[in-house]
Amino acid sequence: MQQSQLVNEFSNSFKDVLATQQQYQRTKAAADKLANDFSKFSTANPTEAQQLDFAEVQKSVATLGQLGEQLNQQQSHYHQLTQQLAQAEKAERQKKTKLIICGIVVLWVLYLVF
Repeated sequence: MQQSQLVNEFSNSFKDVLATQQQYQRTKAAADKLANDFSKFSTANPTEAQQLDFAEVQKSVATLGQLGEQLNQQQSHYHQLTQQLAQAEKAERQKKTKLIICGIVVLWVLYLVF
């Protein structure tokens, strides 16, 4: 992979991680508020609370879990891209170093010959 492609993919992945984190935080805040509101409601009206369908609460919790998993996957991808970028930079430095050393050796040989 070329270095520019790695940088672009790294940048896009980082943006995805930030967007996922923000979405996760908003969903978590909404789920916390929902749980708090339901707790207040169930304390005030225990008989009605028992008759309610908990499908929406369960759906919110499942969505929160899915967002957490997505965030984990994005962070893993981000970490892999960081490692690839570091490896590409190291390989580029080694390539340039070898080229400089070869150039110095060639100049030294030319100096000795002439």
